[in-house]
Amino acid sequence: MLVHSNYHGLALATLTSLTVFLSACSEAPKQAPPPPKVEYAEVIESSMKPVVEFVGRTVASEDVSIKARVSGQLLSRNFTEGANVQAADLLFEIDPAHYQAEVSLKTASLEQAESAYQVAMLQYSRGKKLNDKKLLSDMDMDELTSRMLQAKSAVAGAQSSLDVAKLNLEYTKVYAPIAGRMSQSEVFLGDQITPDKQMANLVQLDPMWIDFQISERSALNAAREVNKTGKSSIEDLTVKLRLPNDEIYEHTGTINSANNRVDPATGTISIRATFSNPKQLLLPGMYVSLIIESKEDEQAILVQQRAISQDQQGHFVLVIDAENKVEKRIVSVGKQYGINWHITDGLSIGENVIVSGLQKVRPGVTVDPVESQPLPFAGN
Repeated sequence: MLVHSNYHGLALATLTSLTVFLSACSEAPKQAPPPPKVEYAEVIESSMKPVVEFVGRTVASEDVSIKARVSGQLLSRNFTEGANVQAADLLFEIDPAHYQAEVSLKTASLEQAESAYQVAMLQYSRGKKLNDKKLLSDMDMDELTSRMLQAKSAVAGAQSSLDVAKLNLEYTKVYAPIAGRMSQSEVFLGDQITPDKQMANLVQLDPMWIDFQISERSALNAAREVNKTGKSSIEDLTVKLRLPNDEIYEHTGTINSANNRVDPATGTISIRATFSNPKQLLLPGMYVSLIIESKEDEQAILVQQRAISQDQQGHFVLVIDAENKVEKRIVSVGKQYGINWHITDGLSIGENVIVSGLQKVRPGVTVDPVESQPLPFAGN
C-alpha cells in the first residue's frame, strides 16, 4: 500500500511540473515583425527649362462676312462650300437685268445732257462775239453764260448717275476680297437678296492668330524673361502650341501684339500670338494651350509624382530621417514636368523621400529603406 501511494505522488508531481513548463512556454514574448521595406530617392537639384502655359482660342487672321450691296434675285453660286478660294474669285451673281437697264437709261441721260451742253456752248460762243462788238447786251450775255454753266453741271450730274448705275451693276457680281476658305452658303438660288444680307463667310487660315489672357503676375514674369534674353519686347518671344489632342504643333509661333493696359475687371492682359498654318490644320474657334518656354536652364528640386500625396493640409511627402523613421512633410508644388513635380518649398537638398511603399507606412514608423533606381527625366 505504501508503494502504491508513492507511485501516485510521483506521477502527480511530474504532471504538475509538465503543466508549469508548458504554461511558461506559452507565455514567452512574441518576436516583433521586421520594419517594412520602402524605396526612397534622394532630393537633388535638377536642370530644367521653366515653362508656363495659357489656354487660348484660335482666331482667323482675316474673317470676312460676304454681304450683298444691291438687291435682286440670286442667279448663281460659284464656289464649293468649305473649299479654298482665291482673291477676286466670283462667288455669287445677282440678277443684273434691272441694273443693266439703269445703266442704259443713265447713259441716254448723259448723252442728252452732253448735247444740251454743246448747244449751250455754241450759243455762249456766238453771244460772246456779239457782246464784244456791243451788239448784245450784258444782261443777255449773262443769261447765255448761265445756260452754259447749267448745261455743264447737268453733264457732270448725269455722269455721276451713270457711274453709280455702273457700280450697282458691278455689285451684282460678288467677288472674294481675300484668299481663304469659304463657309457654308447662307443663301440659295432664287432667294431675294437685300443689301447687307450676309451670304457666306470667308476666313484666312494662314497665318492663324491665338488670342489668350495672362495675369498681371505672368506679364511681369514674361517681361523679366525678355530682359534675360536681351530681346526688346515680349513680341520677340518664341512660343509653342499644344493642340486639343495634346500633341505639340509642328510650327513655333511669335507673340505679335499685347494690349496696352490691364483689364481692371479681370486683372489680365490680352495677348495675341501668330502661327504659320500652311496645312490649315488649325481652324478658328479651337481651344489650345500656348506654351512659353524659358531660354535659360534653371536649377530646381524635382520629385517624382508618385511620391506626392494630398490631404486637407495640402500636398505632402514622406521623408526618412537619420533614424529611418518616417516624417510627414507639407510641400508646395509648382508645375509638372513629365513624371516629376517642381517642389518650390518644404524640402531640402540631401533629404530622402519615399517613392514606393507609401501604403505600408505612416509617420513615426521605422522603415527598412532601399534606394530607388533613378527614372529618366521627362519634360514637356
